[in-house]
Amino acid sequence: MEQWSDNFAVPEYYLKFRCKGDRCRHTCCGGLSVTISREEYFRLLSVEGSGNLRSDLDVSLDVLRDATPDRYAAIRPDYFGRCRMLDEQGWCRLQSECGFSALAAVCRYFPRSPGHRERPSCRMTNACEETLELLLAGESTLPVSTPLSFELAALPEPWPDPEEAAKREALRNACRTLMRLPLPFAERLGRIHTLLHSPKAAERSGTGAESGAFPEEDGIRRSVRDLLQTVTGARPELIAGVRRIIDWAGGEYASLRPYAVTASLLLAPPAQEAGTGSADGRIDAGRLKRGLLEILTRFPDYPGFLTRVLVNEMDWQDFPFLPRNCPAKSADRYLEILLILLILMTVSNVDALSSEDDLVDLFAAVFRMADLTNFPANALALCRDY
Repeated sequence: MEQWSDNFAVPEYYLKFRCKGDRCRHTCCGGLSVTISREEYFRLLSVEGSGNLRSDLDVSLDVLRDATPDRYAAIRPDYFGRCRMLDEQGWCRLQSECGFSALAAVCRYFPRSPGHRERPSCRMTNACEETLELLLAGESTLPVSTPLSFELAALPEPWPDPEEAAKREALRNACRTLMRLPLPFAERLGRIHTLLHSPKAAERSGTGAESGAFPEEDGIRRSVRDLLQTVTGARPELIAGVRRIIDWAGGEYASLRPYAVTASLLLAPPAQEAGTGSADGRIDAGRLKRGLLEILTRFPDYPGFLTRVLVNEMDWQDFPFLPRNCPAKSADRYLEILLILLILMTVSNVDALSSEDDLVDLFAAVFRMADLTNFPANALALCRDY
């Protein structure tokens, strides 16, 4: 293991992050196969713990077929998706019996993900309940610098070309700046699209918020109009693709299944009218508006929460430089898909969202899929007609 100490770029809310431990409703490793390095695998093989801990660890460790030194094995959960290292209170037995140093790096640092983009940085995933609670409370996603130290299997390599690194960082920061603008979501997405596909036109238009500023009207009515237009103004092919994502996610991810089943029922295509063709890409605007009004009555800062969550997601996914298997020109599409997915999942489950905890639970379920799997590529594939 190698020690890495430096000044890291982090979102400002990182400085307030504290793990909730056994108070957390969403155990970090729940339902996941945690991958570890070769060094960590052999270290765990030699751990001396109680008989039950040792036998459970032996059952859990599984060498990957495509093993590499950095990604060598997985710690598999049990049949119910629960890590075998957890006790009944949700604490890790490996840590309590053998100490913090016995944990694999991913278990020590989740939901943090240290890396070396153009400079040392540490991202935070929306799959974490505490992260979402900080964002819901209005904590800032603006980048700050702070000294941190991590112990990793291997140190990441710095970006080889300083000039190219500066260009990447400038583009990344410009995208996040556009997402933070006090504009309707559709216009923010449009400006990001222009920046990525027509950079000269984006340079001429700048990043000001004047052209599409919100009209003077009641805050909730304004927010309903914004979110309604975001969904109803999307192309039918995209809505059809998001419906496919919801159906697929409900079958693939246990944590999302109850929400996805409800969404599939409530978002069923309206009755097809003669001569209109497939109704799969249409949304019942009346139902959507009523649901949005109810959501915004309960959570008036829901649009602000969405904004902070999306900016945090852009940081996690290294937007616009999405993970492998994602076409380079599809970053803005992925952002729109994710935004509409979140809106539709929230509205369709409005009856189950009576508290902030309920809203956080829904978003945590979505982002355990979006951030901890190959979701960007899968989502783009399911929306391929868009």
